[in-house]
Amino acid sequence: MVLLVAIACPVALEAQTTVVTFDNPVPPGSADSYVNGVFQGINFGTSQWRWSPPWGADTTNSIYFGTNSTTRSFTFSPAPKLLSSLRVYTTSNGTLTLSDGVNPTLTRSVTTGSMQLINTGWTLGSTTVAVTFTSGWSLGIDDITQAPSGRRIRRRRACRSPPPRPVRISRASSA
Repeated sequence: MVLLVAIACPVALEAQTTVVTFDNPVPPGSADSYVNGVFQGINFGTSQWRWSPPWGADTTNSIYFGTNSTTRSFTFSPAPKLLSSLRVYTTSNGTLTLSDGVNPTLTRSVTTGSMQLINTGWTLGSTTVAVTFTSGWSLGIDDITQAPSGRRIRRRRACRSPPPRPVRISRASSA
């Protein structure tokens, strides 16, 4: 009989971050169509958000409020997730507020002329994020960066194990 013995190898753990870019894949429909339902792990609801080809300071696709309202929301699917950052631009200066009911509310001024990275600094996962902008649908959002909440992690080998070694075991014959 041959028994295979393998030497154990430690495993490193790391969280997997996802960036929703709206470029690959492109949201369904033509430019300025609503982004309805779940797209790349985020539920954008119904008739709340539209997608745009490159516009203003953003040289790639983005999303904006579907109508000229000042507040919209999106929900992580499956939830909860941690919103790490997003990039924004505007065609009219305004104040951006992000809130999720779990982390501290974040407020930033957004000015015209360039893409601005908004790091949330949040440490807890949540389900729904409310986005408020005082200049309504002048706000464009791109590169929504999210990370798993809690202990959802991806396993990665920290070292390479040597191949298993055969060990011969002899049995005495019984009569």
